[in-house]
Amino acid sequence: MRVCLIINPNSGKKKGLKIFKSIKPILSDKKITYDLIKTKYSGHAIKIANELNIEKYNGLIIVGGDGTFHEIVSGLMTRKDQKKIPIGIIPGGSGNSFLYNLYQNPITALKEILKFKKS
Repeated sequence: MRVCLIINPNSGKKKGLKIFKSIKPILSDKKITYDLIKTKYSGHAIKIANELNIEKYNGLIIVGGDGTFHEIVSGLMTRKDQKKIPIGIIPGGSGNSFLYNLYQNPITALKEILKFKKS
């Protein structure tokens, strides 16, 4: 399985990279290959999702807050090719009112995401 891991290192209390370090061993244990992309500015995740060659991946995994999630969805919805890809979310923002309703623990979130099988 190959995923694109998109991290907003500035969301919340700047804990995105710390979360990545906590989930990295699981990715290795499960033999998940990944490309890591860090967002660099507000709106960058829109551009990434809009221009990413999603055919290379089985899914996207987002580490960030509600804003990062919103940007990824916006970028995917405005793709000219209209291609879709599964999205997994690991909460990493300050409020995460939407994301924390799913999972509060990043490791639990990743394990649930990896249960998904793309048909």
